[in-house]
Amino acid sequence: MNETSHRFLSGIEFHLLSHSHVFHQTDPRTVLGPGKGSYCLASCPLLFGLRNRFWTSTLSSPLNTNYVSLCLSFIQRSWGQKENIVELDGSKSDPVPTVTVVVPMRNEEGYIAKCLGSIVEQDYPKDSLEVLVVDGLSDDRSREIVKEFRREHPFIRLLDNPGRIVPTAMNIGIKEAEGEVIIRVDGHCRLAPDYISQCVRYLKETGAACVGGTIENIGQTPMARAISLAMSSPFRVGDAHFRYSHQERYVDTLAFGAYRREVFDKIGLFDEKLVRNQDYDLNYRLRKAGGKILLTPAIKSHYYTRSSLRKLCSQYFQYGFWKVRMLRKYPRSVRVRQLVPPLFVLILLLSGVLSAISSLVVWVFALVVASYLGLALAFSFSIAARKGWRYLPILPVIFACLHLSWGLGFLYSLTRLTFQRLVRR
Repeated sequence: MNETSHRFLSGIEFHLLSHSHVFHQTDPRTVLGPGKGSYCLASCPLLFGLRNRFWTSTLSSPLNTNYVSLCLSFIQRSWGQKENIVELDGSKSDPVPTVTVVVPMRNEEGYIAKCLGSIVEQDYPKDSLEVLVVDGLSDDRSREIVKEFRREHPFIRLLDNPGRIVPTAMNIGIKEAEGEVIIRVDGHCRLAPDYISQCVRYLKETGAACVGGTIENIGQTPMARAISLAMSSPFRVGDAHFRYSHQERYVDTLAFGAYRREVFDKIGLFDEKLVRNQDYDLNYRLRKAGGKILLTPAIKSHYYTRSSLRKLCSQYFQYGFWKVRMLRKYPRSVRVRQLVPPLFVLILLLSGVLSAISSLVVWVFALVVASYLGLALAFSFSIAARKGWRYLPILPVIFACLHLSWGLGFLYSLTRLTFQRLVRR
């Protein structure tokens, strides 16, 4: 290779590095090959500009011309291929993966039509889609609604779940699934039209074992809308980034995840002993096995929150109750924020009882309550300023319901397990 060719190829490398933003005209994932670190040069105006300019002004030797032409052709062939990318406009560079959506359901007549409606409106090819609604023996109109959808959309199937709980429903669906990708979707949620295609796209491009997105909580009544705002706040229980984060990141867990089928072959199915927290359990095992879980705001869904404080308290009491079972199984999975609600409730109970003995404890009790109210009001003011001042009076009450219910459920479960151990001895 002579000096002229060296200078030319070095110039290409320099321009690719210094003008790499040219290739990122829209989403970089449309031009980046997964794990290749390569650019789609075949369609790049910069490269052809360099080629034409060099052809007319620099090359004078046929040897140089042939050599550079061959180099450019090789680069275009090897770097110009967009491997393993499913185009959102329906075109494809490789076979579209088959997808199975598993929907656990029990008495969801108020929501299941919205859920299935959002699935049948997906932009993903229907001949590569399978929907398994696994019903926990509903005694309302849920099954009839599903059957109505099935008459128009034969890729929807209705299965029975005698166990009536979510983990058994998921395991039934996974065993029946024919898809290469398996997505869990709750009957209480509604998917964005590109939810499935985005899930498949990010699975292919990132190599993650599971991908999912941020959930927007919504409500159908004024109380449900207030609850949805509280649940979308970082002040709620736990560190679930999928409820409020708008940054792409790797996380511990997420909701409505899309999994590669081989994940279940490697780590097993859902733990049917966990009525709640079964997602966290599965994702913990996935991470222990070396898999990554990607959260991206490009994957969007909506979740219909509980419509009353009573239902909300019941839901979060169960979350706290079953979190103890989860921590008993995997003690290292505990997060500091998960311990705050039970500690808060415990301090309230102890200081409330001991305040009758010592006036100092009364001040401790008052300080704890005042500190909590200050935080609750601060977050409530922040939400109300953005979403409407009409929510301000109820938001602190909702936060208290979330934290107290979760904390009480946690302490009750812990006390119950401790008592059972003592009895066995």
